[in-house]
Amino acid sequence: MDNYNIETYDKYCITDIVKIQIYRLLQFSEYDFSEYIGTDLNVYGEFEYEHYEDYFIDEKRKIYLLKINNNLAGFAFINNISYQLNNDNTLCVAEFFIMKKYRKKGYGRILAKYIFDTLNGKWEVFQMKNNTIAGVFWDNIIKDYTKDNYKVIELENEDGNIGNVFLFEN
Repeated sequence: MDNYNIETYDKYCITDIVKIQIYRLLQFSEYDFSEYIGTDLNVYGEFEYEHYEDYFIDEKRKIYLLKINNNLAGFAFINNISYQLNNDNTLCVAEFFIMKKYRKKGYGRILAKYIFDTLNGKWEVFQMKNNTIAGVFWDNIIKDYTKDNYKVIELENEDGNIGNVFLFEN
């Protein structure tokens, strides 16, 4: 496995360069995800992400940036916007993305485990039902991480997307 590094950012430590890097990675993520939610590009040729700026002003939001051999490889957005527990202290995986070049090599598992180990509490991970690849990924990761001590609830989110919410506590 190549050398990897995970950097953590919140509103107190983000730089303009990192903000641009994350935005560009987010464009790749939104492109991949457009297959499942049918989004289109805006007039500037970009995918819009409604809450992007919130990650740079809200102290309860965190960004994890994955680098492999010092190259950008993926990211995760963590917030406290709960679908099921409706608790302001719930930890939620809002976005999770690994560049295709680095998929199926264990880096997603490393990033997820790192995040779960770093932040303790009640977790919700929402996964859209039609994104079966993500469903298998999260089921395997969470089953292993919690030693099979988790629940899965099917629900429809505020955008009308049907999916599964994985619930666990660490």
